[in-house]
Amino acid sequence: MAIFEPKDIKAYGFANGKAFETRIVKIEDEIMMAVFLEVKIRGLVSLYKYEKYLLVQRNADSLQRLSNDKSEQIMPGKTIMKYSNQHIAILNTLLFDCPELRERTQKVQLVERHITELIEDYNKCMGDNAAIYNATKPWVKFNFGITGGLHMSMLKIESLSFTNVAGTYEMTKTPFLGISMDLLAPRLSEHLSFHSDILYLNPTYRKSNVVRYSTSREENEIRINVHQIKIPIGFRYTFFPQKKTTCYLNIGGSSTLNVDYHSTRDVKVMKANSTDSKRFEDPIGISFHQFGYWAGVGVMKSIKTKLKGFAELRCEGTEDIGDFDARVKAIQSRVTNFQIVLGIRGK
Repeated sequence: MAIFEPKDIKAYGFANGKAFETRIVKIEDEIMMAVFLEVKIRGLVSLYKYEKYLLVQRNADSLQRLSNDKSEQIMPGKTIMKYSNQHIAILNTLLFDCPELRERTQKVQLVERHITELIEDYNKCMGDNAAIYNATKPWVKFNFGITGGLHMSMLKIESLSFTNVAGTYEMTKTPFLGISMDLLAPRLSEHLSFHSDILYLNPTYRKSNVVRYSTSREENEIRINVHQIKIPIGFRYTFFPQKKTTCYLNIGGSSTLNVDYHSTRDVKVMKANSTDSKRFEDPIGISFHQFGYWAGVGVMKSIKTKLKGFAELRCEGTEDIGDFDARVKAIQSRVTNFQIVLGIRGK
């Protein structure tokens, strides 16, 4: 596969997508160099982007970088922050011949969307049929989906004082269902998006142990049943958003709401001539809220004109599941989760 640098080609682009031009520019204190500038608007006044910088040009004039530098100004008894608003000074000069936009230009923020819309409107005001790249793509887009899969969870409780409930519990496997949401800004980035789910699941943790004494044997079984709503929130990076099949990474934080829960401890003491059984209700109090961190890797494939299917493997770690009294903080717990996630969503 050939790799082209700015010195090799004048321009390139994608059908119904981004376009780039090779231009010689100076960014901040760097030397003049040839770079690929992304073309946002080409018209009487054109708008370009390089990395985080926005640049404007009127006809064949020189490129000008828009900036709003921040500096400290020391006043009697205090220090204040001062902004240069250099971008407003440049835009005032370039767009002055459209009276309708003069007031708006004075207040415009150095935000790509605001600058893009202002220059779009200026070219329309002047009757110029400007080329606007990515114009068919919205600034903000929501995609909703339905998801489900298999949740695998491991609970570990550590305590030197409460040995009856301490230990590593059996891995629990339970199905889950939910909805997913993606918030995208296609005209800013097709790779990065905001992702969240609302999932319902019902895991049950179990642990058994046997204690032998000289004249008896004691069997303990702990059972914890929890109805949970999980709300993972994070960022998604999609590697090849234009392809029919693509892969992605997720990372973020999660909230687990334990909306209903019940725990029991069954004790059976067996002696030579007798067996005594007892049940203790809620030996472990469960906290209503758990916070954790999660990450996932997945693959997505177009299955219909307006739908995509996805499969993902996730891992998650959460804080204490127990609502332990402050006096018995000798108890600590950790929950480790793995999920196989399947679903469909809009494009």
